[in-house]
Amino acid sequence: MRKFIRIGLSAVLAGGLFIGVAGAEPAQSADDARVEMALLGPDRQPRAPQRAVKAPVQRTETRREQVVTPPPPPVKPFVYEKHECKTLSEVPYNLQGEEFFCYQNRPITFYLDDGDVTMWTPMGRYPTNKLGAMGADREFMRLEFAERLGVWANGRIQDQSPQTIVSDMQARIEEMVCGTWTGPKATNIAGIPVTMATGVDEHGNYHYEIMSWERFGNTYAVATRVPYNVRYNTQRNAENAWIVTHMHPTTWVE
Repeated sequence: MRKFIRIGLSAVLAGGLFIGVAGAEPAQSADDARVEMALLGPDRQPRAPQRAVKAPVQRTETRREQVVTPPPPPVKPFVYEKHECKTLSEVPYNLQGEEFFCYQNRPITFYLDDGDVTMWTPMGRYPTNKLGAMGADREFMRLEFAERLGVWANGRIQDQSPQTIVSDMQARIEEMVCGTWTGPKATNIAGIPVTMATGVDEHGNYHYEIMSWERFGNTYAVATRVPYNVRYNTQRNAENAWIVTHMHPTTWVE
């Protein structure tokens, strides 16, 4: 009996030793001790776990604007509008003016503004048209090109600037023939400063040029009307430039 009691006590003691060895904490190294101390606060209490600080996220608000499609413009029905426009082509011309032989081989001299201004037409190919529709001091016809050429020299226009003369003439002719016109612009013809406006009538039949300039104390103006298909004729343009450069006072004033 005693033998069994001794064996039981031995077993109990052996089990207690085994449990104590298993539950014992392992020995700490110096590094583990420093880490454990670092985890303690100033009051020797464990520190609260630190949370990672995250940068604030900036939110971008996207606004969706409602696109409103405007309604289509109303369609205006086509209505034919009749314009009282003329091409001046029905106006007759009269060659019973100053008598001279046409198509001669030398310039012809004309006197304007009561003889105070001399005008030359090259090669004499410009018969006088006394019943012209331009209201010029003297109107000519260039038969080869079917061109009307009206000339003003001093007289009624001497107190006006070339800009004003061209603007007034353009308004008057445009009112009769309608069409598309350019405003008065400064240009040069054979080196002479000239104010010019051009236009085409409503029907596209004729091309118009209005020019005005000042030279030697006199004021001049020229208006031409020529069929549209010969508006860029080199010979015609050269002859008109010749007229511009050779118009001068009867007594030269330098």
